[in-house]
Amino acid sequence: MLQQSCLLAVALTVASTLHAAPQTGPAQPAKPTPAPVAMPAKPTPTPVAMPAKPTPAPVAKPEPSATPAPVAPDKSGIVLVEQAGRVVALGSVLQGDGRIVTSMSRLTPGQLFVRYANGSLEPARVGHSDATRDLALLVPKTARWQKGLKAGGQLPAGGAKLTGFALNANRALTANEQALQGLAEVNGHPVLKLGQLPKANELGAPLLDEHGDTAAVVVSGCSAGVTCTQPPVALPVSEVKAFLRERPASAGFQLPRLGLAGQAADTGVVRGLSLTSVEPQSPAASLNLRAGADPTQADLLVALAGTPVATEAALRTELSRHASGDRVDLLIYGKDGYRMVPVRLGASVASAVSSPVAPAKAAPVPAAASPKAP
Repeated sequence: MLQQSCLLAVALTVASTLHAAPQTGPAQPAKPTPAPVAMPAKPTPTPVAMPAKPTPAPVAKPEPSATPAPVAPDKSGIVLVEQAGRVVALGSVLQGDGRIVTSMSRLTPGQLFVRYANGSLEPARVGHSDATRDLALLVPKTARWQKGLKAGGQLPAGGAKLTGFALNANRALTANEQALQGLAEVNGHPVLKLGQLPKANELGAPLLDEHGDTAAVVVSGCSAGVTCTQPPVALPVSEVKAFLRERPASAGFQLPRLGLAGQAADTGVVRGLSLTSVEPQSPAASLNLRAGADPTQADLLVALAGTPVATEAALRTELSRHASGDRVDLLIYGKDGYRMVPVRLGASVASAVSSPVAPAKAAPVPAAASPKAP
């Protein structure tokens, strides 16, 4: 019995083994493993050498100069004085005044003209002269040209450099340098001694100091009324000032006629000339202006040709810049507000205008006399 049980167990074991074993058929050939493909190596780019940035060369800084660069002299205040189409002298316009200082000995009877720096030509007359100083004061027809030369102060010291001017063959001004060497005397007046003697084509020209102000004027070195064989000399500006102080009242500008008189007034809104009178048969007589002693009722003249005229002196100065026949606009302020009134200026009347040089003392005006309206 035991033996049968053992045989049965062995049989079951064998059967179980046979059932679990896989069935085998013909052997399948092994699938070859593909050989790995070698990828070409990616070339390493060769680095491009960048050009080196050039180092800028250092810029040499100019050494600071103790002496400032010379300034070109201003010639705008120098005029050519002409007669019969030729230049007879040079001249200097008085700054802010318009009249001209020149050499008297170069002038002859006849019509004078002055040619300004911009080429414009204007008739002029001799308003004042002094033969011992060889100076003449020319009064142009108008004071339109105000840009001129200022008088210097103290006389420069010996050795100082002065700038002079001469007229060349092309009628152009050329500058030259002069060295001041001291003082001398000619015709009873002091004159400057210069390193180089001025020439005839410099007569009437100014000599400028380092500030551009007038230190002297070139004049004749001979006595008046004689044939001159001496070179010109330089008359110091102190003598020019003395000459201007001696000028007569007739040396003023010939003002064109307007015919208005007034007094300074300020309404709180506008400043101007409150009209006190309008001269009959004057250019202003036909303008229907209100005038009178009561400033609240009178018209105010605010401006002439665009320039404010708050006083009679300002009105005269502005009129001196115009000529008879000029058409100008008057800005009037009245009860109806502002209005612009055109007028043509009439024939000239003699009148002195403000000047940078103190005028000579005038005789007192009698109490009964009244100033004439410009």
